[in-house]
Amino acid sequence: MNYSYRFQLKRLLWKLLQRRRVLILGDGRSGTTWLSELINFDNRYIDCFEPLHGRRIVKLRDRLYPTKDDLTLTEFQRTIAANLNLRRTIDSRRVPKGVLVKEITAHLIADYAYQSNFNIILLIRNPLAVAHSKSLYGYWHTDADLERLTMDSSFSEIHKKCMESSLTTSRFLEYVEIWCLLYRWAFRNLKVRGNTTTVIFYENLMTDRETQIERIFTRINETELFNAHKDLIINKSATPSAKTTDDSTQQAGARAEKYWLANRSSEEIDQAYEIVRLYGLYDIYNDEFAPRQTATSLEKRLA
Repeated sequence: MNYSYRFQLKRLLWKLLQRRRVLILGDGRSGTTWLSELINFDNRYIDCFEPLHGRRIVKLRDRLYPTKDDLTLTEFQRTIAANLNLRRTIDSRRVPKGVLVKEITAHLIADYAYQSNFNIILLIRNPLAVAHSKSLYGYWHTDADLERLTMDSSFSEIHKKCMESSLTTSRFLEYVEIWCLLYRWAFRNLKVRGNTTTVIFYENLMTDRETQIERIFTRINETELFNAHKDLIINKSATPSAKTTDDSTQQAGARAEKYWLANRSSEEIDQAYEIVRLYGLYDIYNDEFAPRQTATSLEKRLA
């Protein structure tokens, strides 16, 4: 299939499948890849892996997180359409039923998803667990990203307090602050029409897997599919994604949930939760590992 034909086919499929589009949005190391593979267990969705990532796809010079200065709504849609992965759908020889996008960098432009008819799943994992996992694998933002994430005056004031109090003295603590900024932006941008956002806590997925997975399939209008393939889907949920690491809770089960506690000092953990408190997210995650709020209550805040 030549490039021109493939490109035109992608644009056509993007338009034809506008009634069934799903976006999984979360921070890195939060289980977004695993969840996307689970939803697309039968390869009936055309998947799209991080099409808005600034370094790999959008080609931002010094940033990973695109803003509305970088992409218009039309460019947002064209970028996703151009990066649809047709291989799995073609190999499976099945008629595609929708588009499934997995993203970890679209928080600043998340409201574009509403305008593009996406059913949004916001996946949230404990900030300390995310920060610990990120700190083991490369660098996940640039100074320019931090500058853009704190461009809002209210966020810049909080960032200033973090700096003045020496709260971000390690890469781990930097990632805790980035987590806070990403979700504050996501909450703001997703508040426009919160009834199309499904909040899923990673920890709940690990401890009450069947109920949470059924909830996900119900919210994306796939209840019949889930009921027909329930055993297969639940069994597949026990299979780690290709990006899962040895310290993952998916790899080791619920017993690994507080793995990071043994690798961080009590002072660093206290600093991390102080950052979470300053950003107003302590009511979601405090010094208990599991979320304090239910997903439903958080969805109501977005409505």
